Amino acid sequence: MFEDFIKEGSVRRVSPDRQLARSLVKIAKLRLKNLESISIMDENSFSFIENCYEAIREMIDALMALKGFKSYSHEASVEFLKDFYSLKIGYALVNKVDNYRKIRNDIKYKGLLTTKKEAEEILKNTKTIIKILISLLEKEGL
Repeated sequence: MFEDFIKEGSVRRVSPDRQLARSLVKIAKLRLKNLESISIMDENSFSFIENCYEAIREMIDALMALKGFKSYSHEASVEFLKDFYSLKIGYALVNKVDNYRKIRNDIKYKGLLTTKKEAEEILKNTKTIIKILISLLEKEGL
């Protein structure tokens, strides 16, 4: 549960920060725009996947900023999405985001190699996820 991350200190309660949320959204959108200008190959697929996940996390962190939370944990950010928004966006989407978190960790910490096909699929899904997260942010008044 998200509350557990607050208790352990990997999430802190802070003042809601609209400016931070706006900046994170802008960065996430720029990250995706940059990805769209580069050809995906097997050799750079891991980088695409990492950047897709980072764009999603930046959007989640923007939602957190609006709610007055600051995360120091990737798991906590996904748990926030699950606890606060899974009824609105569905558990399947939250599970997909968590799976991308795990893939990103495997790339970063286990040297997982990925393929162009995987990166293309994740990029396609990321665009959909980002649209949904933007809609949530708009409903939250951003």
